[in-house]
Amino acid sequence: RATLKALIEKSNNGYTAAELEKLLSVKPNGPLIELIGKKQVRREKISGVYVYFSKNETERKQQELVRKESMRHLENIRFQPDVHLDEIKAAIVLFYSILDEKQRRLYAGVESLRFGHGGDRQVSKLLALNEKTVAKGRRELLSRQIVIDATRRKGGGRKTIQKKSLTS
Repeated sequence: RATLKALIEKSNNGYTAAELEKLLSVKPNGPLIELIGKKQVRREKISGVYVYFSKNETERKQQELVRKESMRHLENIRFQPDVHLDEIKAAIVLFYSILDEKQRRLYAGVESLRFGHGGDRQVSKLLALNEKTVAKGRRELLSRQIVIDATRRKGGGRKTIQKKSLTS
């Protein structure tokens, strides 16, 4: 704890837990929580990440200012993918076309889960599926009761028809 406290106090821009872990080769989470509880360091959330600063208010403000300034240039960087959105859609549709019925339903369910709220509708539009099919695939995945070796459950599908002979 003393090492963590000293590192944080002397830092120019505070430290995140990940930065401290990389520096010390040890997970600092427990001791950091103790230091916060004892009010020996301050913790602020910046861009979704907790940063640990000095308990001294003047020092903390300076560290926070330097941290935010160093992150400002990152906000201006826009990452441009090498692949266009239309190419990604085409790849997904191509992959989807080689799957069997059950695999398609499960894949649609996976993609729906990745989208989160409204995923069933978005995936159904992309893959030209009924929303209920996407929802069924999602529910199957969440239930974790998937039979790997068969397309349908035992007894599923059309029933066999027995032909009657016309001999009299």
